[in-house]
Amino acid sequence: GYEARELEVRVTAEKLPPIEVILKPIPEELDSMTVRAGDQDALREFYEHKSMRGSYAKFYTAEDIRKRGASFASDMFRNVPGVTLAASAFSGSTVRIRGCMPMLWIDGQRIPNSELDDIVSPTDIAGLEFYTSMAGTPAQYMDRTTRACGSIIVWTKNR
Repeated sequence: GYEARELEVRVTAEKLPPIEVILKPIPEELDSMTVRAGDQDALREFYEHKSMRGSYAKFYTAEDIRKRGASFASDMFRNVPGVTLAASAFSGSTVRIRGCMPMLWIDGQRIPNSELDDIVSPTDIAGLEFYTSMAGTPAQYMDRTTRACGSIIVWTKNR
């Protein structure tokens, strides 16, 4: 969308400086649009992982966490085989899978060398994915340096 313009140009054998033609844009009015994002939309990646990885991971929604009455996010892993919880120096528990620290991700951002309970509280969590090894872990959340340690992927409500 530019405004039409006519110019008269005389072509001669004489060398003239270049001609600069500036067109005036005509803004286009677009129809209005409404975008609605529900919980399912905000947690699209969480639900995609849940539908594809069934037995390789544990998935917890905010409702699952509320029903369990978890005081700390790590409480969700108390009955998961291979997982050990120990009192943290700060608050809550440390999470270890076969003795090593899982990689922590919050809203798609890697949080290295951090404990889940030090970073997020259960009331802030919209979705939680727990992988006890690299098996089934989405490629973008793999850490090849800690293959056996697994991953904790958290999707927060303020996302």
